[in-house]
Amino acid sequence: MGWHDCEYLHTGTLKYGTKSSGDVTLVFANDHAWVMPDMILHYVADHSWAPPVAFVHDVMAVECTGSERRQTRGRPEIRPVPVGYLSGSFQTGSAPAGFLEKLEALMKKVGSDYTLTLVKPKAPQDKVWR
Repeated sequence: MGWHDCEYLHTGTLKYGTKSSGDVTLVFANDHAWVMPDMILHYVADHSWAPPVAFVHDVMAVECTGSERRQTRGRPEIRPVPVGYLSGSFQTGSAPAGFLEKLEALMKKVGSDYTLTLVKPKAPQDKVWR
């Protein structure tokens, strides 16, 4: 737990924050699940990180059916594919038009009060799946 600072050189004006305090999992209607640091928007916008094609497709074209935001890694019954954990050199490129806005909307939705239960919580205080 705690903060993770982006380890890459920053030049120019940044669009997103450079600190991460947890992970976000997005689950899509095609049964794909992706886990990412909560500063993934920073990597895409400010470092021109090129996300995997399958992840871009899910964000752009598939309904997001659930999400989770946690300080630690999530539930063992969902096995999301890690995406956006940058370290060392990474592939750069341009995300398609609209991708960043769509991903940003999904990331904001994770913290909102919409409800869709994928897995029944084990205890009343375990309200991370919506």
